Amino acid sequence: MSLESVLIAFNQGSTPEEIVQQYSSLPLADVYTVIAYYLQNRAELDEYLSEQIARREQVESDLNARYNLREIRERLLARNKA
Repeated sequence: MSLESVLIAFNQGSTPEEIVQQYSSLPLADVYTVIAYYLQNRAELDEYLSEQIARREQVESDLNARYNLREIRERLLARNKA
């Protein structure tokens, strides 16, 4: 479970309890600890999140440019149905 996943869920309005329901491997106390740390270091972690999201988008863009992911997905779905 990544720090980004917890913080994105929190920033989208999920409560710590809802986050634990989404990611059952996380103890509730750990989610509260992450959120408390985030709230104390919000500017730094918001910058980190922005960098991670930009990096993820760049990787996705690179993959889409290199591979026809839609075609691959359609072939895998067709193979799964067969």
